[in-house]
Amino acid sequence: MMPPIALWRATAACRACGLLLLALALAPAASGGPVEDFEARMEEGRTLYAAGKYQPADASFAEAFRLAEAGGLPAPRKLEALIARLDPLDETFQYLTLRDVTRQILAVQVAAGDLEGAVQTQMDLGYLLTVLNNGREAIPILRDALRYHETRGNAAEAALAETRLGNACLATLSLKPALAHAMAAESFYRRKGDASGLLEVLQVLAIVHLTTGDHEAARECVEEGLSLEPIPLYRATYMSLRSVLLESSGDLAGALRLREEAAACLHELGDMQAAAEEWLQAARLLVGQGRVDEVRRKCDRIEEIGGWHPYMDAALRNRRGDLALALKEPAAASVLYEEGVARASALPDPALVCEGLTGLAASRIALDDLGGARDAVVRALGVVDRMTMGLSPVRAALTGQGGGRRHLFSIAKRTAFLQPGTSDTFDLLERTRAGAVASAADVTYASPADPDLARRHQAAREKFEQSRLRCEAAGQTGRRADVKEATQEYRRDLRDYMLMEELVRGGSTAGREIVGLSMARAELSPGDVLLLGALEGGRLRALVIDPERERVVDLCSEQQAREAAESLLAAVWTKAERVDLDGARARFLDPLALPPGVTRILMSPDGPLSVLPWSLLEPRREVVLVPSATALCLLRRLGGRPGRRILALGAPDCSSLRKGWLLRALGCSGGLEALPESLEEVQAVVRPGDVCLSGATASERGFREHLALEGRWRAIHLACHGFTNLRRPGWTSLILTPAHEEDGFLTLLEVFGLRTPADLVVLSACESGLGREVDSEGILGFPTAFLSAGASRVLASLWKVDSDATRALMTKFHERWNPAEGPGLPAPVALREAQAFVRSKPRWAAPFYWAGWVLWGLPD
Repeated sequence: MMPPIALWRATAACRACGLLLLALALAPAASGGPVEDFEARMEEGRTLYAAGKYQPADASFAEAFRLAEAGGLPAPRKLEALIARLDPLDETFQYLTLRDVTRQILAVQVAAGDLEGAVQTQMDLGYLLTVLNNGREAIPILRDALRYHETRGNAAEAALAETRLGNACLATLSLKPALAHAMAAESFYRRKGDASGLLEVLQVLAIVHLTTGDHEAARECVEEGLSLEPIPLYRATYMSLRSVLLESSGDLAGALRLREEAAACLHELGDMQAAAEEWLQAARLLVGQGRVDEVRRKCDRIEEIGGWHPYMDAALRNRRGDLALALKEPAAASVLYEEGVARASALPDPALVCEGLTGLAASRIALDDLGGARDAVVRALGVVDRMTMGLSPVRAALTGQGGGRRHLFSIAKRTAFLQPGTSDTFDLLERTRAGAVASAADVTYASPADPDLARRHQAAREKFEQSRLRCEAAGQTGRRADVKEATQEYRRDLRDYMLMEELVRGGSTAGREIVGLSMARAELSPGDVLLLGALEGGRLRALVIDPERERVVDLCSEQQAREAAESLLAAVWTKAERVDLDGARARFLDPLALPPGVTRILMSPDGPLSVLPWSLLEPRREVVLVPSATALCLLRRLGGRPGRRILALGAPDCSSLRKGWLLRALGCSGGLEALPESLEEVQAVVRPGDVCLSGATASERGFREHLALEGRWRAIHLACHGFTNLRRPGWTSLILTPAHEEDGFLTLLEVFGLRTPADLVVLSACESGLGREVDSEGILGFPTAFLSAGASRVLASLWKVDSDATRALMTKFHERWNPAEGPGLPAPVALREAQAFVRSKPRWAAPFYWAGWVLWGLPD
């Protein structure tokens, strides 16, 4: 599956059609000889573009730009001609040129008081920033334009602004706002019967649904888009989207057929590079089906038409590497992948670099070159780190849910367990899971140790910055000869700088800093053991580390692990007082052979290990879950002094919550029950001076505003409805009071954007401790989200909870952990005592009422 950002970029050319209409409003027509010729060429270009004749259309737009420049037409008219030439395959410098020109025009219009023209220019600027993958800057600009059109009743312009906002939000993977803006625009286009606008917004909706895993909704959007008989370029994009859907459902033959049709459509339009990209995707599908002869023919065909482009050259090397590996020729595959990596690094194209390095690692494993495999894996993981640097873990995970990333992390785990030393095993396992907290921490790269390398790196960086400035200055002149010369220099210096970056970062060192085995062991107290679980190659394994030694343990097969976990949970959910634990213990505990002196297990779980009720399985020892050893060290470093007050939220008012798309996405077809007992719960845990939110104040805004009242909270206690969506983790939500413009759903994405400094976050909500298994992040859910947002510990539930038993457990937990006077017990001990208290009551003796609570984060 293509990443969502790649899918979004695939629609850029179609969006350019709508941008043409906006350009007409940028300024009044100039008087003079060239105006008529200019307008004639522009109209000719638009007619050709609408007919799908893109190369002749581009020639007309280029002639229009020449006339505008030669005739001294105002800058907005030149901008109109440049915008008309936008194409997703054009080089980035053209977008940079347009961005700077548009900013200049905007400043002139604002100074002249041309508010209407300035708003239209804002729309163009927002679009260009989105194309440049700077959606964060585009969103406020487009939001201002939307407000302007809404206040003046400009419905059509407001719908276009909503569409642009949807694109910008999608580019930043702000999925809920993207969906809301796109649906608002969709409503207008349907009322007006505007097929062109509907085609554009349906693409946005389809990509959002694909990103969140709602394939049925995505399929509806794609099918409707195709039924509107779009122009050929739109049709090719929709066929690509449909291919992604079919591939995800396992229909590889159907996906392959659509890739071929899209390629043929683009070939007929003369867009040879886009056609070759579709053929490359088709070749990837053929490799997966083992049809190696067809792959060879496909690669030969692409070589004939696409070898002239550096991107295609690099991608072809990777495909031919796949072919050689499928033919069991690992030596030849290794050479091809190395060539692909070298070419992709010179572009530079990190996604292609990562793909090539992953293939290189697989070929080295086949050659029994474990050292080479390890180096390739670590370099690839470093590329992924840099691609997702600055993104929250959930956004990074959603960005990389394509098959390439999954294949990389599968290869990384396989390499980890093939390594002869447990130190290497530890390093590789950490690199596949360290992101959940590390990405939110202030982690920087180490300086190069070699002074000469440091000087060369600094010189390359300064040269790159100078050429970038010259390129932008040339773009502002509008003279294409200057731009071409400056851009060639810019590309050369950018390549040199990226190569120096690789050298500085060691080439074989990942971009994200992780702790070493010795540092991880130093975090352990006497009686502690650190356990890193990993699903790899159909087996569930664990790296067990104690203060003295480390060892790899093969627990059981993945199927046996899942069956044992499902059997145990099914027995617990029957609310039986006695549950057979022998099967689960035989799979998960007995193979560990932990010595009697072990009193606490710090576990970084993978697969079924994250859903087990450890207080039931292992009553003699404390079990605390952590995202990774790196996260454990970071949490200790970032903790600071304990907080003083408690922020508690309970009994939100959900009566006005509309049963819209998000409720359906959460699987809640009926209404939401009121939770009056949750108010009693939060009132029992707060004391004078603490903050208690309920009813109307228990809203997203109320929660955010009160979060800022303390530098650090002793505890944040949330008692509300919770819904976990394992298929679509972006929609995992806590349900608060809808208020103002907020919908009342505090989603996982939004939690990652919060700052929640607290010694403890208590999620007294159903299934709040569950999460999706995601390569590179381990378990992705509310526990890792709140840890990333600043909490030191998170207490959460594994299943739907009983309100009365939960109130009793939480009251007793806070009494033991945070007493009114004197020091409290460590959180794991306080939890065990609270569970024992609930268990002692006859009506709550069954494990269902008390065993579902797990603690994430710092153990003490």
